[in-house]
Amino acid sequence: MKMQGAVSAPSRPGFESRLAMSARHVVFVIRCLALAALLLGGIVRVLPAQSLSPAAVLTNAVLLDHPHGLVISPDGSWLLALTASGGATDLVAVEIDELGAPVSVQELGFPSSLNASTVNPGIVMSPDGRFAALYGSGGVGDLIIVRRGLNGDTETIAVDFPGGNVPSLDSRPVIPQDGRYVVGIGSGSTQDLVVVPIFDDVDGLPTPAAPLPVAFPSNGALPFANGLLPAVTRDGDAIIVPGVQTAQDLLVVSVPTPADSAPLQVFPVAYPNFNQIPDPEVAIAVSPDGRWVATRGSATVGDVVVTPLDPAGVPGTAVNVLLPSNNNAARPEEPLLVDPRGRVIATAGTLIAGDLALVPVNALGVPGTPINVAFPANNFLAADAPPLRMSPDGRYVAAAGSATVGDLVVVDFDYFPATNTVSATPYNVLFASSANRRTNADFSISDDGEVIATYGASATTSDLVIVDIDTFGVPVTSYSIALPASLNVSTNSLRPVVDPGGGWVAAPSTNTAADLTYLRLERDASCQLFSSIFETFQVPFGDNFDLVPNDLALAPTRQFLYGRGSASGTDLALFAFQDARIFPLAPAWLGRALPLRFRSSLDGGAAYQAGAAFERCPPIALGDGRLIGLADDPLLQLSIQPMDPAFFGFSGVLDADGVGFGAMFIPFVPEARGFALRFSFVVLDAGDPTGIGTIAATTTIVLR
Repeated sequence: MKMQGAVSAPSRPGFESRLAMSARHVVFVIRCLALAALLLGGIVRVLPAQSLSPAAVLTNAVLLDHPHGLVISPDGSWLLALTASGGATDLVAVEIDELGAPVSVQELGFPSSLNASTVNPGIVMSPDGRFAALYGSGGVGDLIIVRRGLNGDTETIAVDFPGGNVPSLDSRPVIPQDGRYVVGIGSGSTQDLVVVPIFDDVDGLPTPAAPLPVAFPSNGALPFANGLLPAVTRDGDAIIVPGVQTAQDLLVVSVPTPADSAPLQVFPVAYPNFNQIPDPEVAIAVSPDGRWVATRGSATVGDVVVTPLDPAGVPGTAVNVLLPSNNNAARPEEPLLVDPRGRVIATAGTLIAGDLALVPVNALGVPGTPINVAFPANNFLAADAPPLRMSPDGRYVAAAGSATVGDLVVVDFDYFPATNTVSATPYNVLFASSANRRTNADFSISDDGEVIATYGASATTSDLVIVDIDTFGVPVTSYSIALPASLNVSTNSLRPVVDPGGGWVAAPSTNTAADLTYLRLERDASCQLFSSIFETFQVPFGDNFDLVPNDLALAPTRQFLYGRGSASGTDLALFAFQDARIFPLAPAWLGRALPLRFRSSLDGGAAYQAGAAFERCPPIALGDGRLIGLADDPLLQLSIQPMDPAFFGFSGVLDADGVGFGAMFIPFVPEARGFALRFSFVVLDAGDPTGIGTIAATTTIVLR
């Protein structure tokens, strides 16, 4: 593959030094092994013969065939699935143990002959995993709260909206990050929105309070468009929806803490120069820090409109942003992309000079001068292209290009806060072996952005296409991979599942002897990616996947893959990882401790040492040919120091099941949001010349 140029490495020493200094002042006390013990060992994937263990979940009900019919808690211990027909069983709750295996299945019927809404299907899990919410069939319950009871059983609570039922919009409730309320769409007039506060009862269980109707001023109303969803800021201080009048292009509801401690205030936002939102079905973009929101506008007035929010969720003056050189925002049905730091908006353009457009936005929500990005060698965004994808660490945007020039285009960008500007360098990636992207195939990107995977168009040469991206956001090469033994990828699957750490790719296949294909990826001493070992797995009891498009998913803790089976056999299939790994038990929020589970099922009772690093490259080479998948950088040095207070449980002894627990405190450094950290651990073995026995896979976790 020919490179189009070079991109300088993003400079982040300020964050690294601040994180290191802050970490030294966190109150944690731990015992760590000596630095030399880890540096003598290495990080390499030492896997059992089978690294996934399939398990089946059987129910008496048929599960709902819908993209939002399955949800799972952030700690991976609670899975909820809606059923297709209601009646005696409306919901199936599955408890999952710390090894990723199902331990109990509960079938629930909603109270008072209530059913899940058939016109607004889908269930939403609260970010803390303590409860879930869905729309009911109305009459006796417009909203249903699902929670775990004191005895571990799943319980349901029905909530009636005071002014009428939820309209038929194919919509879902929305829950902010702190889980302090649920917001739903009302029936209009006296309740355009309904906010249901959530409080802890005397037993500490999340419980809904009396619903709060929100009526919009001046006869304003929601545009009752199919697929309409309210947007919320991460801390829940503002709810944002589109309006229908010139004076109410956007409506912002400021929410106090607790949600029912003061009246909810509504602030209409009128876009300048009679600009307006062209399609209310398109999701509103909210910056990760909640300081601004963005929507699409009119191509002749402002292709993008940015509205700042103050810390209380009160909107400021909206600003129109017209893309340069008469470029327009193409593909208006796609949401705007926002990087994890909330400083760059990306959208597809319509001109050769602007295949992609980038809009910088500063910390106050003020947009800078947008730029056009032309794809190299007259490449262009393919007509059948999937949506643009931004790498989870916010380094680049990936787009589908022409099969003859560049099947994939990677646009690496950098934001400069001092000037509120953005620069970008695009790269064409022509897939290897004359392979093309499958027509309906989407892209999956690892959390560190170093692996992009998609489906190829040829079942004989390119079932999978893997693209290696270096640490600077520059594509290195692509690999076209044919599945073994005449296996083919299921056409119902739109994109493969990629390990957040870039260590494997999984895809459902169509062969009756193998329903799941699992490709392990490795990196050599120069950090070049290469494919290693295929493994294939069958859904238990000879069943096949019955996929909703892209239904195969990875649990938030990364302990297992899961997906629907056939209604006549396995209702759910779980594939738990059996090799040595680290599993995050919660998102990596700034200013909080990140809980981690260390697991090596073959090493119960053995001592271990864990480490964290900013990068995986360059790896530490060992005399026995193994590599450490963590760079020897300042964070690694800090994480393995004895008695450092920021790292709890990074050394210790695994229990009888080969499980250990630890935590890393992440200081609140705003510019660190979107930054990827790497973790691993080694099991100590005095009988090995290096002192190291089993060595865990590298885990990548993005800060939020």
